[in-house]
Amino acid sequence: MKNKSELIVQNIKIIILSLSLVSILMGCSLSKDATKDNFENVINTYYEKNCILITPHKQGRLVFPEKESIELLPSNNVLAKKQNRAKTKQFDALVSIGLLKVKERTKEKSGGIFKNTKTTVKIKEYSLTTKGTHAYYQDKGKKGFCVATKKVNEIIDFSEPSFEMMGGVTTSTINFIYSLSNMSDWADSPVIAEAFPYLAKKLEENKSQSIALFFMADGWVHQNEAKL
Repeated sequence: MKNKSELIVQNIKIIILSLSLVSILMGCSLSKDATKDNFENVINTYYEKNCILITPHKQGRLVFPEKESIELLPSNNVLAKKQNRAKTKQFDALVSIGLLKVKERTKEKSGGIFKNTKTTVKIKEYSLTTKGTHAYYQDKGKKGFCVATKKVNEIIDFSEPSFEMMGGVTTSTINFIYSLSNMSDWADSPVIAEAFPYLAKKLEENKSQSIALFFMADGWVHQNEAKL
């Protein structure tokens, strides 16, 4: 039989274990509450995984230049030179800040109606540098170079969580002001600003924004990550 002191120690261990379990459960419950702090954490966690990107275009489509080749027109007239500059502008801008490197080569190309005429064309090949590899981001179909990360400055207010019959989940709309963090050393480069004109708007700070959060099994989730 256990003596009195052993029973006291055993009871103390049980009490400590029970208190720890209650504390953990309370912590989980508190993290799922509809509060400004919880909403701020959810939004910031999403932003940390989804930075502001720039991605070059090639013939109207977004590309990632792990090794991107661009064929140049024979630059013997003003129009051809202008078109070549337009083709390579964004890629050359990324070369200027050290994210890409470029190599030029030539190749023989068949032409003419019967494709029996050979012409020599110039090719620009772009590939990532070490710096570019570190700045490159790819996840869930998004790809490009990280410029900065949004961060919540202040949660202004949020709507009372309500159940949506259509999606079958509880949701709340959050209104907040954000700033930028983790700015790259080339974010304010004039060359980049000219090549990617849409970036200036993305880098505006102290802007207000509204997003929806959904309450799922693991707690509150950003609208872009909710699996409804």
